[in-house]
Amino acid sequence: MSDSFIPDEVDLQIINALQIRPRASWSQIAGVIGIDPATAARRWRRLEDAGAAWIACNPPYESLTAIAHVEIDCVHGRTADVAQQLARDSASVSITINAGGRDLQVMVWTCTSKELARYVLDRLAQIDGIRAVRTFPIVRIYREATGWRLGALNAEQSRRLRPPSAVMVKPLSRQLTDAEWAVFNALNRDPRIEIKQLAYELGVSPSTARRRLDDLLNNQSILRTEVARSLSGTPVYATFFGVCPAERLDSTAEALTTLPEIRGVSTHAGKHNVFITAWLRSLEHVQTFEAEIARKLPHLRIVDRTTVLRTIKLIGRLMDDDGWSIGSVSTDVRQTSMGDVEGLPDRAQLRPGP
Repeated sequence: MSDSFIPDEVDLQIINALQIRPRASWSQIAGVIGIDPATAARRWRRLEDAGAAWIACNPPYESLTAIAHVEIDCVHGRTADVAQQLARDSASVSITINAGGRDLQVMVWTCTSKELARYVLDRLAQIDGIRAVRTFPIVRIYREATGWRLGALNAEQSRRLRPPSAVMVKPLSRQLTDAEWAVFNALNRDPRIEIKQLAYELGVSPSTARRRLDDLLNNQSILRTEVARSLSGTPVYATFFGVCPAERLDSTAEALTTLPEIRGVSTHAGKHNVFITAWLRSLEHVQTFEAEIARKLPHLRIVDRTTVLRTIKLIGRLMDDDGWSIGSVSTDVRQTSMGDVEGLPDRAQLRPGP
């Protein structure tokens, strides 16, 4: 965290604008906010340099993709060490240290169910300090944090930036081609890469580079603008575990996605078949928010909840103790299938902060 840098309202508006449209031109953003493009670009660079905000890349969501929320119990005193070891792995895309009945929550994202099993059974077995592992495969993602908004822009400003259509959170019916992975990895390195530079890196014409980029972004919810939680006005990160009748899962999950506090909604194959994450104003709001869910969806029973003590990693971004970005690990989850599992941490591409 930078003690000498406190974002102001204009900074928050720029972040909000990039949440709506991560690759909007500085002219578009400046026109909506009422500043000049050079100022918008300069302010964003300052936010990135400080680690206050950044654009992350969700791993591609393909037909064979296997994702799970993995709960890990650790030997007393080893939790932070285990988390830091896992943070080097591309497959462990997000990691939190929690209060309550689970020391670590890890979102493990792999290309296939075979790779998921291999990661959970083999990779985790190599780490000293782990006492127990519980794996909950994700059946469907209904909302993820690309849809969460800071709320610094008014409705008219948001409308002017909104893309023509929202990208649904659903897997492609096929696997990405090598050419599509090349575009993804270019975005992983620089989410706002210019078309000319993308064309150079891909070895194609600018028109072909633009077409490939548009095809990928129009079919996948990949780019995601994040902000340090301490700057969001919602400093408490809570997770709720629910049980819902199977025949009402779809409608219930869809209804949950309309609540502005919610960052993520997914269904699981496990004892808790609904998984909810939210950023809330206070610990007291954890209770009032759960009560709100009970009023709106009485058939959904919240059976457990936890709050995050520290975020170690968020979609490939490494966090400091205050939740500011200090570096990144590639979210190219194909790395989990290279060679033997023992080599995984060395293959993950650790990069310094922005």
